[in-house]
Amino acid sequence: MTGQLRSVGDGEDGQGPARCAICGDLAVGPCARCKRPVCGDCCKLTEGGVRTWAVCTRCARSGGASLGAGWRTVLVWVLVPPLGLAAIALLVAWLRRP
Repeated sequence: MTGQLRSVGDGEDGQGPARCAICGDLAVGPCARCKRPVCGDCCKLTEGGVRTWAVCTRCARSGGASLGAGWRTVLVWVLVPPLGLAAIALLVAWLRRP
């Protein structure tokens, strides 16, 4: 340390403020899908959830700004196991019929 003023990011370790992965400006946070740092201009806010998340424009183009696919996945995980068990129970009851 030399005792002179230093700006953020000119340390020996090269650590400084995070830069946007798309345009190179100062990042405000990570993308909710790919975790890359993004600035406010290169992100889109999610729709359809309780909380609002920022998604980078690259992920938003591939359908990442909507939470519909996530909710469908939750419904599949909740509904398919009971329906499968009911189908197995019906099959066993039908096979045990005299």
